[in-house]
Amino acid sequence: MDDNVILKGLDTLDRDGLMKRLSDELPIFTGEMGTTPGEIAHRAGLEPGRIGQIMDGKRSMKWSEYMCILFVLWSDERSHEIVEKNGMFPDALQKAMSVNRNEHGNNN
Repeated sequence: MDDNVILKGLDTLDRDGLMKRLSDELPIFTGEMGTTPGEIAHRAGLEPGRIGQIMDGKRSMKWSEYMCILFVLWSDERSHEIVEKNGMFPDALQKAMSVNRNEHGNNN
């Protein structure tokens, strides 16, 4: 598939919906992972209080924060299945993340 077609698929994402759903479900993830919002923030490279503010509805999530948190959750075996089952890493986003990946050799 053409890379431009794949990247165009990003235009179809409901980013606001994805960010809202992740914000709402962060308490489930912390419970399933047996961790704290601060630990997820640390692993995502975010300020410790940021996820707590998002969970409390005091701040809205940015797309860059969504992606950072998503990769933390996706890479953890305790939360990977929940991310997949709830459609938080949609196919269009997965495909876009893999564009040109094979062109960079075996160092990926």
